Amino acid sequence: PKGNFSMQGICVGKLLGVLSKSSFIDSSAIKVNTARRYKWINVKADYCIDFSRTKNYNIVIIGTSGSGKSSFAKLLASRLNVKVLVFDVHGEYYLNNIKRIDVSQVSLNPLSLFNRNPRERALEVSYMIKSLFNLGNIQTIELTNLLIEAYMEKGIDPDDPSTWLNPPPTFRDVLLLIERHKKTALTTEEINRYQSLVPYLQYLSSTIFSSNSLDLSMLINESIILDFSRIPTNEVKYVIMETILKSIQSYMYLRKSPKLENLVIIDEAPFILSKDSGKQLVERLLAEGRKFGFGFLLISQNVEYLKEFIANAGLFFAFNIVEPGDIDYVSKFFGGSDLEMYYTLYETLPKLPRGVSVTRDLLGRFIYLVQFYEEG
Repeated sequence: PKGNFSMQGICVGKLLGVLSKSSFIDSSAIKVNTARRYKWINVKADYCIDFSRTKNYNIVIIGTSGSGKSSFAKLLASRLNVKVLVFDVHGEYYLNNIKRIDVSQVSLNPLSLFNRNPRERALEVSYMIKSLFNLGNIQTIELTNLLIEAYMEKGIDPDDPSTWLNPPPTFRDVLLLIERHKKTALTTEEINRYQSLVPYLQYLSSTIFSSNSLDLSMLINESIILDFSRIPTNEVKYVIMETILKSIQSYMYLRKSPKLENLVIIDEAPFILSKDSGKQLVERLLAEGRKFGFGFLLISQNVEYLKEFIANAGLFFAFNIVEPGDIDYVSKFFGGSDLEMYYTLYETLPKLPRGVSVTRDLLGRFIYLVQFYEEG
């Protein structure tokens, strides 16, 4: 195709090819059926990302295990001159000069207000626990009321913002409150209603949720890798992740920025997106991040839970994928209603070597094949 392929911004790789209607023989490293009208035409150019031209600072990366997703995320983190926060689920991220925190060694109180009205925060925490343990609606309402009461007992009045800086209650405090309610309950039904919440609150009243030893403001003022690999259970891991994301949201709202200043990398994104409360929170963060200088990078091995994020992201990179449903979705995403383009992409995606990705230029005119540099 005719056109100038020079780019500006952060250069992270080399263009291997551009998908184009052509009568030429395919000469790229990726062999597709040469009978197709669409071919990967060789183009020699750097591949660079200029975030000042993207519709937002959000990135989605899809690819099988070992396809190069994490390496690209590390490359981006090392090349961008911004603060980076990595949610490292498996303990795989090591970057020069970036501090690592073993999350199993810190404590974090999910009932912290994060500049929210206690009523709102009680609703958010109840929704999180409902999403995590599939609580019923009556249980969720009961829990919300108990949380508001627990805030009140700590002198935190929903109608008096001057009290919102008081130390918040913990899940242990809510458990003690339930025990008092059970003693004064007038019916067995009422006792059973309170008792039905006890197992969940006992589970969450572990020492990791007893106080705040983690300086949450540090997470946006420095570059940090949060290593979640030694957290013993997925439920505890989830509550910590959502609580930290909620704190990021509260700090994010305190400033506006004309440029990208913070990149939040969420590896294994379906872990947080598979729960309703997490999905809703991440949707909000990605929708609002740009005006506050925040970008979010979501990484996944498949497209499940990420379809709407792919459609709304500033950048989308598809590395090697082999699951037919995922190949179909990504080929349609890039190829639109053009069947011949779809078929070429469908054949290309499962053959991509490590570190090579399909993506689209910022204006949506071209589909590129990109070889990313080794990280560092």
